[in-house]
Amino acid sequence: MNKGGNKKGKHQTKRRVATPHKTLKTGISKTQFERGCNVAHKMFRLLGLDPAIFDGFTKKQKLFLLNNETQPPIICAEAGSSVPRQYLNKIRKETYAYLNGEYVDQETKFSYMEMLTYGISIWLMLEIGGERNMFADTCSRNKVFSDFLNERGESKNVLHSKWFGRLYAFLEFQMTLYSQMNFRTYGYNISHDITEPQIKNGFGTIRLEIKINSIESESIYFTHNGVSRKAFKVMNGANSLGKATHAFIMQSKLFPESKERDKPYFLYIQSHVIQRFKERMNILETTGRNHLLNISITLMQDIVRNNEGQLLLVCSANNNTMGYFPFVIKGNKLLILSFLPFVSASCPEGAKLHKLLGLQKEDIKYLGMDKMSFYVMVDFDQIPVLRDALKETGIWKTKKMFVEDDPDPPSFNEEKTSFVKSFFQKLALRNAAQFPDETEADL
Repeated sequence: MNKGGNKKGKHQTKRRVATPHKTLKTGISKTQFERGCNVAHKMFRLLGLDPAIFDGFTKKQKLFLLNNETQPPIICAEAGSSVPRQYLNKIRKETYAYLNGEYVDQETKFSYMEMLTYGISIWLMLEIGGERNMFADTCSRNKVFSDFLNERGESKNVLHSKWFGRLYAFLEFQMTLYSQMNFRTYGYNISHDITEPQIKNGFGTIRLEIKINSIESESIYFTHNGVSRKAFKVMNGANSLGKATHAFIMQSKLFPESKERDKPYFLYIQSHVIQRFKERMNILETTGRNHLLNISITLMQDIVRNNEGQLLLVCSANNNTMGYFPFVIKGNKLLILSFLPFVSASCPEGAKLHKLLGLQKEDIKYLGMDKMSFYVMVDFDQIPVLRDALKETGIWKTKKMFVEDDPDPPSFNEEKTSFVKSFFQKLALRNAAQFPDETEADL
């Protein structure tokens, strides 16, 4: 279907008058009419109107509201964008599942799919009918309905944003699953393809279009410690608010004590960071790693200072720390250099853990404690000294998150547990030999 009308804004409705032709619908099935009435009741409640108002309409008025041909949303790649077919298929599948399973209104079980295929067209037809004075008899009897039809567009746009905020958030979540900072970032654009109904019979069409777009990563070179390095722009994908933008972090987040005028530092990341992240977050799938990187670096942007005074960008999920990103600032650029597991001596939890247990950097690598798989494979109840130290440092909270959130958590690896248990028994002997006075004092 060809689109027409003047473009008023990114998510503004576009309309055009349909030309009558032989295939134009001239009737509505009983099933469609009954389903439409059911959705109309839900839609009226959502708009703050009494469903009895709809029941009081004439059959002609009801048909005018319900005659639109409605279809599920189109989810496709935007022209000129590189979106792999398997990504598009997964996004389409997940989005349809969300639209059918999530409710705009829990009380009435008004699903997003019902809203998109019936509700929006009913709302549109109410506006059109109000403009053409088709509900004058009802308005004369019901002031609430009359006031609703006379509301300004801005008020109705607020309702639209309120209803669809969760849908936009879901689509943004989907984009983070597939966006790779050193390769390509994905975004989405939403528009409505609408044919204005004929005044005589009310027949027209409406369909939501969700178009997935992409932007290729751009790179720069910078010098650090005398070595030229390559880094990639960190991008925020296009969304309901606008086009793709270069991600940044405000100076006030980095230096809250600064009295200077606040300014942005634009984010860049080395491929080395993503490789280290992949090695250490080895229990997460690619999409999970992509999401965690994106929300930590572009959305959460929590900053801590370690014992040496170095600023670190926190990697976290559900307020559970997963690790840290060291970085340097050069001009107006913040360049992320690597990813440190939380057991690193350079991190707050790791520094405390090293001190509690007498661990060294080589011990961490030897045991595999720098990899997240360690925390789901080992039965810590067999190693009380390590279990208690993880609890005291706060690492235990993150370990529990992985086990509790997994519907089918992996069983403990007995061989790995025995290996770690043996190590800590030997470590206790090593520490006793190195610090005999402290050991006797503890006893």
